[in-house]
Amino acid sequence: MSLCARHQDKTREQIEAVVKAVGPKPVNLLIGGVSEFTLSDVAALGVRRVSVGGGLARTAWGGFMRAAQGLVEGRFDGFRDAAAGNDLNGIFQCRMDELALLADANERAHRYLKSVATRRVFPDATALANLEAFDEPLPDQGKPALDGLRLLDESGSPATAVSNGPRYFGFVGGATLPAAAAAERLMLAWDQCASSFDNSPVSATVERIAARWIVEALNLPRDSAVGFGTSATACTMVAIAAARRALLSRKCWDFDADGLIGAPEVRVVISEMAHITVKKALRVLGFGMKRVIVAPTDEHGRIDPARMPPLDDMTIFCMHAGGRSEHGRVRPVRLVDSTRRRRARGCMWMARSGSGCVHRRKRS
Repeated sequence: MSLCARHQDKTREQIEAVVKAVGPKPVNLLIGGVSEFTLSDVAALGVRRVSVGGGLARTAWGGFMRAAQGLVEGRFDGFRDAAAGNDLNGIFQCRMDELALLADANERAHRYLKSVATRRVFPDATALANLEAFDEPLPDQGKPALDGLRLLDESGSPATAVSNGPRYFGFVGGATLPAAAAAERLMLAWDQCASSFDNSPVSATVERIAARWIVEALNLPRDSAVGFGTSATACTMVAIAAARRALLSRKCWDFDADGLIGAPEVRVVISEMAHITVKKALRVLGFGMKRVIVAPTDEHGRIDPARMPPLDDMTIFCMHAGGRSEHGRVRPVRLVDSTRRRRARGCMWMARSGSGCVHRRKRS
């Protein structure tokens, strides 16, 4: 957090008093016009940052207006201080040819991929120690692009966990499919803002078709809405939020207008083996963990139908029912009797996999 103080007619004593009053928070001094102070002067007073606001833009417009007025009066002396074209070209010209930079990155990436079969799965002590190369004070100027890329490769590549190699048996992370990695490389070159058809027709079209395929593959209602999240954590949060909103809507509660204060209670049932991302999403969305109901599991991590908590039309069931992924013991999820099936009508079911979530209304 910082405090922004306007310069205007403030004296040295006033600026120094503000710095002392808000310390240790940094003070940002706004100097948008001519000032008696230099940068060294305000730094000596304890100011950590100086902003010029629209000063540069107003200066440029001032020169433009003076030159334009001179033209109206038949004079050309307003061009006296104009910057040379070569100087402007030097400022705006890319300092590093983008294609050459990408070619260097591709070459380094190719070398890394060729080595994954023989690399250590986890970096050794030397590689970990070399990560100190990244630890430096905040620089006043950025590094040249090639230098930054070289640092990433020479100090970063040896310190990776080789999760895309054949000998990785760590977390359930997996590796990017070659087709997906290649498509992402092309997508980065496109550099699209995929928020709408107007911003990116191709992105909107591909997303719409992919969403239709997902609905068909999972045999969901064909009018289902589909969103593509960045991770299982983000997808879990969105799925729970959407389920809660739908349940409240059935009770004629306008979530968008009235929020959650005074809203009907929404119950949440999770597996005893629920992933940490599910619990994190519930906490972020305001479901207190003491109020979350836990469905017991057997010795293999599978939800025990005989001990299944009751479900009703105000319940979100975060289903992680099949069992532990490492040994493959799974069972279909079934409510054990017709009474429970009737009570569970209208329950929101949310199934979580390793890569995303889907929420749907229980139909029975």
